[in-house]
Amino acid sequence: SEDTHFTADAILEQNDADESELKAALIKSEQARREEQTRHAMELRAEQEGFVQKFQELQLQLEAATQLTNEQKLGVHEHHTREIQLERKRFEERIQSLQMRLETHEAVKVRIRREEHEKIAAQME
Repeated sequence: SEDTHFTADAILEQNDADESELKAALIKSEQARREEQTRHAMELRAEQEGFVQKFQELQLQLEAATQLTNEQKLGVHEHHTREIQLERKRFEERIQSLQMRLETHEAVKVRIRREEHEKIAAQME
């Protein structure tokens, strides 16, 4: 009976030791799981911040490209406007030149007509 009692105490002590060991292992496991989750959350946060930063950089590049395109369009527009203005000036100069030639031509015609009239008048006298 003494041996059985001793054995039962030994078994209970062993059970208590095993239970403590299991609790310690469980706590350690839970701690490791929490640390892993925290580490993973931090990695995800860092990755997300990286994406946000990359997105902002791309947004700035897009805005810069849009600005450049608008400036280029404006530049093309200004260039086109200058070309049109030059073309218009050339036409105005050409019209002026033609008008002067026409006026000269008209003046010559008038002079020739007057001279012919004077000849006719002189012949009639």
